[in-house]
Amino acid sequence: LSSGISQSRVVPSRADSRAAHIAAMDVWVNASNDSAADAGDFSGELGPHDLELNFSQYLRNNATLYIILGAVLALYFGLFLREMQWRRRQRDQVRGTEKESKAHEFAEILVCNLMPSFRFSKFQFRGMQPKVETISLEFEDLSLELKNGQRVLKGVTGNFGSGKMCAIMGPSGAGKTTFLNTLCGKVNYGTMVGTVRVNGQETTVSKFRSVTGFVPQDDIVFEDLTVREQIFFSARLRNDVSTSEKRIAHVVNDVLHIMHIDHIQNTIVGGVEQRGISGGQRKRVNISLELAAQPTLLFLDEPTSGLDATSSVAVALSLKTLCGLGMTSIMVIHQPRYSLFTLFDDVLLLGEGGQTVYLGDARGAKKYFEHLGFAMPGNENPADWFMDVISGEVKNAGIARFQPEMLFEMWHNNKSFAASNHNESGARMRKGRTLNFKEYQMDRAELTESLEEEFGKIDENHTGVIGEDELSLLLTSIAGAEPGETVVRELMDRMAGPNAETVFKSQFLSYLNGLSEGSHGNSDDSENGENEALHARGQKLSRKTPGFFMQMRILMTRRLVQWWRMAGRMVFIIALIFAATFFGVLDRYIVVQHLWDSDPVLYLHTALALLMGVFCLHIFGDAQPLFWRERARGMNVPAFYLSRVTINMVDLVIQTFFFTAIYYVIRQPRVPYSTWALPFLLVSLVASAWGTLVSLAARPVKGAFFVTLLIFVSCGLLGQPTMLVEFLQGGPVEVIVSSLSLTRWSVAMNFCTSATRLHPDPMRMGLKDSAVFALQEQVYLKRDWWGIGIWETALCAMLVMSTGIRVIAFVLLVYRNRDKNV
Repeated sequence: LSSGISQSRVVPSRADSRAAHIAAMDVWVNASNDSAADAGDFSGELGPHDLELNFSQYLRNNATLYIILGAVLALYFGLFLREMQWRRRQRDQVRGTEKESKAHEFAEILVCNLMPSFRFSKFQFRGMQPKVETISLEFEDLSLELKNGQRVLKGVTGNFGSGKMCAIMGPSGAGKTTFLNTLCGKVNYGTMVGTVRVNGQETTVSKFRSVTGFVPQDDIVFEDLTVREQIFFSARLRNDVSTSEKRIAHVVNDVLHIMHIDHIQNTIVGGVEQRGISGGQRKRVNISLELAAQPTLLFLDEPTSGLDATSSVAVALSLKTLCGLGMTSIMVIHQPRYSLFTLFDDVLLLGEGGQTVYLGDARGAKKYFEHLGFAMPGNENPADWFMDVISGEVKNAGIARFQPEMLFEMWHNNKSFAASNHNESGARMRKGRTLNFKEYQMDRAELTESLEEEFGKIDENHTGVIGEDELSLLLTSIAGAEPGETVVRELMDRMAGPNAETVFKSQFLSYLNGLSEGSHGNSDDSENGENEALHARGQKLSRKTPGFFMQMRILMTRRLVQWWRMAGRMVFIIALIFAATFFGVLDRYIVVQHLWDSDPVLYLHTALALLMGVFCLHIFGDAQPLFWRERARGMNVPAFYLSRVTINMVDLVIQTFFFTAIYYVIRQPRVPYSTWALPFLLVSLVASAWGTLVSLAARPVKGAFFVTLLIFVSCGLLGQPTMLVEFLQGGPVEVIVSSLSLTRWSVAMNFCTSATRLHPDPMRMGLKDSAVFALQEQVYLKRDWWGIGIWETALCAMLVMSTGIRVIAFVLLVYRNRDKNV
């Protein structure tokens, strides 16, 4: 006994201890609202009557638990209904895409039967429209000066025209990616030297961020979203705030079609742990995230790396088609085959040290190097041959001791030849377009005549108007096959507008003629199409993207979709259930302890804090590259942070409820569930805040170690009563411990509640129990800092701790890795 009392070091004599206990009991009795009849007798060892409750007492003590259970189930059911609604919406959109594809295929059959030579446009845009204003870039003496004074690029001068697809090529170490990053204003490890002009005005590309896209070399995508969801959320976040939902849906469909990923649109992208789409398809999704924003200027860093030659050409053709809408595309590309190389309008070839070797028409590059005295073998890929010339692997017939550095001077001396060659190529292209246009006009006139003839056969009254049934007959007559009802309805909507009951002959002819090459489908968004066009003309090269509240709603929706697919949640719930059951059985049937004793509560809080801290590492741990990418595109950082933290609260509530409810039912603490479980919820809040902070401060592979160490120190070491009695003596040590140890406050709340509700009587305890009670009383009932009560003080301290840690985490999110612009 003397040993136990001496260890407590807070009870100088039994008489003094009894006096202190009696005074404390007077406070508790006066503060208690419960009658003494509801309190148990906890003197000495627990007897069987202290543990066994009759049924009415059981219901009374557990009523709050069942009410909260109903609220948690209602929350979960509401989220489930929201998820079912989202899935149904996605299925409807997939079916709509399939219906559009079938209608387009049937329309092609119609025209083919009337005029087999008619050239079809592979893509019919319904959401993406020609640019109101395009962007051309000029750069003069562009260089990058590093912080150590060294220059990476050296005086690159040239221009990329609007609506063109341009390539940047060169051997390894030539500074291709550096030039791309410098041009678009993403370089933060040096200072740009030189001049950049946008449409002739000296400025920086970063000022046009709302209409600019950048595709990183790494495929940074959401692994737990489907292909369609990825593109949809990107479109919602980055298009003009006035863009309607229907227009957004059409833009998403356009991107899916043009990138040839509509057949996998409902497939989760996946990653290393969960197999999803292929690597090539993942690359296409990476590009699609930027195309969904309908950029006027698009930069791409090696978009074909990892793709086979056929897929590379397909991607380039898709981008080339979008350039026809007025988009300027500039990309770094590695060793393309010649059929891909010739798709580019302009190509910039860089040599060692980032100096210009050639800038001009892609088809004229071979002629330029031959003009310099180089001879290309017959079976050589010109694109590879260019790299060999720049690397010094090809001899020059006119220069005996040729060195690659000579190419820079040759470029300065032969710019006029490249310019004249570029002009000749442009003239040939314009002549070809003129001839093609004349052929197109003749074909269109012939097609119109055939369509009018077929239309007249069905429109016997010559009113120029037919209904749905008559349109079905007309389609059957031309195609030689009966279309389905959905195809007829879709074609009618496309020709005459949504829910139209009749189709005019002019609408019929206009739609089918619009299938030709060089034409672009018109958006049928009758609600907002005209207003959006006017708005776009007013905004020109800037757009008003969604603000904080709208982004918050979009990001919350996205996070909820991810929440339902989160792997590993069930493992944590099982771990929580096992821990709660283990501690409940241990405390009630094996190591029987007093209900007022704080030691079991300390262990419970520590276990819960450890589990919740580790669980919350996923909030930002693996999502930081995605955050860097979206932040660079204008995403609102507070909205991103709050959306993830808010949805995480759902997990905190549900998992804390499972943990506390199971233990409460087994242990039966004889206090109301709500006041008993609230400290556990606060523990989850603080522990999750620590997990959030660690996920932002440490690398994901080390996060679990740091959280475990942090919880062990703050809860296990600094929260022990025998340690706290030494720490809580005032001064800076007490301030530090009170700021770091969450169990210093949470256990105090549970101990205060138990002491107030259960009225333990130290006079009826054994000497050892009396000494333990005195120690815990000395530790947990010592501070009432603001004069609002011990329990209330601990509540405020926990809320302040949780809020403070989350604010620090937010500051870390904003300012750490600010140079990471993906």
